[in-house]
Amino acid sequence: MSTLPVLLVEDDPNDVLFLRRAVAKHGLRWSIDVATNGEDAIRKLQDGAIWSHVILDLKIPRKSGLEVLSALRAGGKRSTRVVVLTSSREKKDLEAATQLGIDLYLVKPVAFQELCQVVEEIAQVWSDAEIAPARPDVPGSLG
Repeated sequence: MSTLPVLLVEDDPNDVLFLRRAVAKHGLRWSIDVATNGEDAIRKLQDGAIWSHVILDLKIPRKSGLEVLSALRAGGKRSTRVVVLTSSREKKDLEAATQLGIDLYLVKPVAFQELCQVVEEIAQVWSDAEIAPARPDVPGSLG
C-alpha cells in the first residue's frame, strides 16, 4: 500500500497535532506536510513538489485559503484533490470554494471524536474510484 501525499494548510499547531492523531488513529497512510500560511502553501504547490491531496483551512495568514485554491487551480492543477476544513460557516466562502473545485467543504469540529469522523469522511471521499462533482457538505446551518 502506498503513502498518500497530503499537504495540510493550517496555521494552528493544535489543529495540526489533532489532525495527525486522528489520521494515525484510523491507520491511514498519509504523508502529511504542513504549510502554516497561504504564501508558504502556494510556494510549496508551485515548487514542483507533488501533493495529490490538500486539506485547506480558509482562514490563514498572508494569503487566504481561497487565494491558495485559486492559485492552485490557475496553475493547472485541476486534478489535485482538495478538502476545505475550516471554521468558516459563511455561505460566500462555501460558494467560492465550490466554484474553484473542491471535493468536500467541512466545518472544523470541536471535539477530537468528531475530528476522527471528519478524517474518516475525507478518507472515504478520497478513496472513491469515481470522483463526483464538488460536494458542499457543511455540518450545521448556513441559513
